Amino acid sequence: EGERLHLAVRHVRDAASGKRHNAAYGSLVNAAIQVARSKWFISFIIFLVVVHCLLAIFEPPSYRDLHDFSYTYLSLLRGIECWILLGYSFFVVIKSISITFKRFIFSWYYFLFCLIMVVIAVDVGVAFSGLAIPRFSRPLRPILLLCLVQTLRNMALSAFRTLPRLLDLFLLLLLLLSIYGIIGVNLFSNIYVNGDDEPLNTGNFADIGHAMKLLFVLLTTENYPAAMIPAFRVSAWFSIYFVSFLILGLFIFFAVLESVMLDVYMSEYRDRVLHARILERRALIASFRNLDYMRRGYIDFEQFYELMHKLRPELKRLHIRLMFQTLCSDPSGRMGIMDYFGVVDVLQLKFTKKTRHRDIFSRLWSYLMPHRKLRKFVDSQPFRLAVMMLVIANTITLMLQRRNMPKSEKAVYAGCDVAFTALFILEAVLKLCAYGVRGYWHSNWNKFDFVIVTVSAVFLVLDVFGLLTRGGNAVIALRAMRVLRTVRLVSISKWLKVLTESFVKIIPVYLEMFAIVLIMFYFYAIIGMECFGSLAAATSYVLPETASFETIGFSFLALFQIFTTSNWHEIMYAATELTSRFAAWYFISFFAIGCILLINLLSALTLEIFMVQRKRMQRNEPDKVRINIKAMPRGGDGDVDDEGGAGERTERR
Repeated sequence: EGERLHLAVRHVRDAASGKRHNAAYGSLVNAAIQVARSKWFISFIIFLVVVHCLLAIFEPPSYRDLHDFSYTYLSLLRGIECWILLGYSFFVVIKSISITFKRFIFSWYYFLFCLIMVVIAVDVGVAFSGLAIPRFSRPLRPILLLCLVQTLRNMALSAFRTLPRLLDLFLLLLLLLSIYGIIGVNLFSNIYVNGDDEPLNTGNFADIGHAMKLLFVLLTTENYPAAMIPAFRVSAWFSIYFVSFLILGLFIFFAVLESVMLDVYMSEYRDRVLHARILERRALIASFRNLDYMRRGYIDFEQFYELMHKLRPELKRLHIRLMFQTLCSDPSGRMGIMDYFGVVDVLQLKFTKKTRHRDIFSRLWSYLMPHRKLRKFVDSQPFRLAVMMLVIANTITLMLQRRNMPKSEKAVYAGCDVAFTALFILEAVLKLCAYGVRGYWHSNWNKFDFVIVTVSAVFLVLDVFGLLTRGGNAVIALRAMRVLRTVRLVSISKWLKVLTESFVKIIPVYLEMFAIVLIMFYFYAIIGMECFGSLAAATSYVLPETASFETIGFSFLALFQIFTTSNWHEIMYAATELTSRFAAWYFISFFAIGCILLINLLSALTLEIFMVQRKRMQRNEPDKVRINIKAMPRGGDGDVDDEGGAGERTERR
């Protein structure tokens, strides 16, 4: 029975984590499972990968003379890489034991991890041999993060799984470029030439390849209208060619691309959620069968209590009774398999103490004014509009302040500042009295308002005592904090709240996307270092100092310039002039993946989250579900509230 309970607990944990582990119970396997599930272990391996990637800052590219670096320096770098490989090997051993070697190999991301590790080991061995060949494994280092972090892996898969479904659109774009390229070659091949009758280095229609490359750059609006000027000087009617291409490619194609990516991502997301739910249900069914070993078709409270006591030992019997009654739909206390499917949800319940005594501030104020009437006044629409008008008026006065103002005008603005600060303090006091300290502090928007009002009050006190003239930079920073008063409009307007909350919700997605973009930057930066180096020798172009691939830092800056589409075509043309015309595929592929695929995917995610937030606000859904335990029946288990009947509540986010 104890083994069945242990299996049931393990299956519930697997359902909650979305991962499956080996069912064997040898001491070595149990130890490996505990280590593999440890967040510290995964964090340590991720730290090793990050350090491995940062080694590129100190490693020289292959085109530089290795004699400029001492043998000790290079050996130290390779030695660090060997120790990192040892850490990777330890991870592979622990993970293969915890989930069995067969499942480890058949997991594509763990197989890819092993493959990259072998490639890195071979590369390090070649480097120790002294052969002057490019370090071909360095661009693969950040891919190890995708193999380790599930959220990054899901984001990358969502991006790359859209490619097959977007193939029709890319073929349509290729057809558009081909048609306009053929027309351009026939119309402008003799126009885009210099005085020596040579094709222009800044883009020409000498052949279909150069024409499609110029049109792709034009599609990014980077060289418009410069790309049209030579043809426009011959005839103004040629502008129809370029304008029609931009209308079809820039406005129509990209609008369709974004809508298709939103649809593809949502379908991909639904499939992933459905797959995760199926795995969760399978684990819960296995857990239920281990508890219901007599095959009665249900479990009772005692079995549920033993399970929850193993999963969350800190819970009291009363808490587990509430969780059982929340799940069980049978009045007789028999929980079936359909009710048991909610175990993962109730595991997220949080229990907090609830006191009947109000804070001292609210109790004193209750003698002066009725609590409900004041709260009704604070929540009324006229009060909100009055506060909004105060914020707008304060914003206008801050905008009107300028340098070298007359003393009389400064005095007027100082008086307005004192008046606004006093009114905002009064607003905060009224809300504190209406909601109480706990109720007021429960809202994040009230916390934000309180911080701004406190800073304004501190600034006012310092001004009264004449300490502002002696504060230096600290006072300047404190003065700048007054600008935050304008942000209070967000806490007053309902739709601005929706926008702000949508932005807060999208921050984790932005961070995941930022990590994907950083991995892509690293991959292309290492390749750029090995292929291009310095672009200063390109005499046809005047490039900034940052447009270089000499080091990993300069490579990131050059790629960021391409990512922002700021004169990115000049870097591409300079690289093709120094190396080969095929080098353009490096820049075009980076632009297509980073600026078209990932940015449009991020736009689709932002739109979806905003729509969810707006629907939630329209339905007026609460973010929390509160259940008063005192109102729930005890079930006759004889438990007594330790707080003397004060009551408790649960919160589920």
